[in-house]
Amino acid sequence: MPTSPPTVSATPMTWSSRRTGRPTSASSASTSWAGPITSSPMSSRQHRRHLGVVASGLSFPNGMVITPDGKTLIVNELFGNKITAFDIGADGKLANKRDFANFGEIGDEPDVAKRIEAATIVPDGLALDAEGAVWIANTVNQNATRIAEGGQILDTVDTAPEGIFAVALGGDDGKTLFLCAAPDWDEGARSKAREGRMLATTVAVPHAGRP
Repeated sequence: MPTSPPTVSATPMTWSSRRTGRPTSASSASTSWAGPITSSPMSSRQHRRHLGVVASGLSFPNGMVITPDGKTLIVNELFGNKITAFDIGADGKLANKRDFANFGEIGDEPDVAKRIEAATIVPDGLALDAEGAVWIANTVNQNATRIAEGGQILDTVDTAPEGIFAVALGGDDGKTLFLCAAPDWDEGARSKAREGRMLATTVAVPHAGRP
């Protein structure tokens, strides 16, 4: 598979975001979806008024994107070894839960370390491109990975020994892949050291969808 070398585009910065209880979200004009990192349901908020559970059975829902037509929500399952998709209804409700990419079921194993050991991907942040593929922040695997619907790995950006915890496509032409890198995801260690970096590399296919 092709590999693209990243380049540093910013100076080191403090990584001090507190992970406990903070949702990851994507939103359309009237509805926001959030997956609390302390539980497996996923919630939606419509017009800043109603908050309700719209999906369950997810293994640590994390990075999310909405396709350009506003009809599909794609969400990473951090400890599920997969990426999941839903149809978005006109009322903002989710339906037709399905695999976008599944690298093997891990089952009900409660131990996070064992789930990570068994996984092919550990997807944190997520970005969608104009060909319908996604870039994932492949955390402890120390890379960003481009994956097609169905699970084919199209490209990998190796960042070892640093892990990647968020990704975004941007720049003037949407072809700059930004990578949030850090030695690990230990909150205590990260808050005490200025070791996080923002990396960037150029890719062939531009950004699409939201965010």
